[in-house]
Amino acid sequence: MILTIHINRFVQTLRGFVKQTKHVEFPEMLDLAPFCSSTAISLPNMLPHQKKVLYRLYGVVQHSGTIEGGHYTAFVKVRPANTSERNMSDFFSTPLSRVEDISRFQWELQQQSSNKAQSTEVEDDSVNQPQRWFHVSDSVVSEVTEEKVLKAQAYLLFYERVV
Repeated sequence: MILTIHINRFVQTLRGFVKQTKHVEFPEMLDLAPFCSSTAISLPNMLPHQKKVLYRLYGVVQHSGTIEGGHYTAFVKVRPANTSERNMSDFFSTPLSRVEDISRFQWELQQQSSNKAQSTEVEDDSVNQPQRWFHVSDSVVSEVTEEKVLKAQAYLLFYERVV
């Protein structure tokens, strides 16, 4: 399940629309259990005695500029453990990427994933999977830290359910 949160950055004042630039804090892991009814928590998709309804951040969209004009960029989390099951061509758009870029990208992710698996033991649940964040701005993609993501001036937040 996916949870999308929209943060209203544009508000109307007596002078017209104004962009709100104040940082809004958001967590990497979000527990919605305090906001769920006992009926929702007892649904079949919940494990017996499960006390938390966890969602993990996997995408952030931010806007830079003013209300008159600007630019949207995104932070996206990629988990190497899941990449072998996906068609990696979905992550690339032509003509910016060549076919050989896709196979090289897959190979690099598999190498990094196997190196991490050899150097550290990671539990086999989705809460502890290795995570890498990337900042995407048009055709420019660069790796960033989770700290930088959590400092973003978020406009949209995308969370996925952790089971």
